Amino acid sequence: MLKKALPFIFLSCITHSTLVQAVEINEDLNLNFTATAMSEYRRSGFDLSDGKPVVQGLVTLAHKSGWDISAQVSNYDVNVVPAKYEIAYTVGYFHPFSEKVYVYSSIGQTLLPNWADGNVTEWFISANAYGAFFNYYYDWGKHSNAQYRYIGYKHNFPKNVWLDMRYGYNDLGMKLVNEDGKIRHNYSTRKIELGKKYKGVDFTLTYVDTDLTHSECTQIMAFGDKCSATAVFGIKKTF
Repeated sequence: MLKKALPFIFLSCITHSTLVQAVEINEDLNLNFTATAMSEYRRSGFDLSDGKPVVQGLVTLAHKSGWDISAQVSNYDVNVVPAKYEIAYTVGYFHPFSEKVYVYSSIGQTLLPNWADGNVTEWFISANAYGAFFNYYYDWGKHSNAQYRYIGYKHNFPKNVWLDMRYGYNDLGMKLVNEDGKIRHNYSTRKIELGKKYKGVDFTLTYVDTDLTHSECTQIMAFGDKCSATAVFGIKKTF
């Protein structure tokens, strides 16, 4: 019962907390804390939390030169592996060309303390210009050799409302066989997010979908329903 109630307790804490604030170490360094709760944990279109709510905590140390380091902890419960949570560490660099044109790149590791075979190293780069963006991820590990490519556009409306739309074309480094026996190596995913910032808190409602068939999803996730369309509610606050 406590485990099921945890995300809702967490939601209350991050929407009402005034105890934790960003720490300005000096004029060059800032330490920020971000708390997130989601109704479900989706990554690259895959349900990693077995349809259950997830909470995340992120701490980032940023330098005015553009460099940053971060650590994130996520709790989730996947029935097919003994991983109960993950820890991600990254080092990144942000370079602005103008206020609306910039690039960001990072490299880091995602660790599953209870399932070391699932650990991956990831390189990420994002190019952004006037709301349009291209994101590229390359993951490698004992059971991973995947590439994820996303194009998208984010539009900001008045009153702190935004719409984020993206399309992904991904290669997991494995053959995917559908119900008719046809083989392919890539799949696509779609994500549409509607968000609003209210009193310093980001509220989001996100539609997530893939074009994976039941058979293809079963090969990847052991269950064919972990790649189907869904809506995810999220709430995030940076202190």
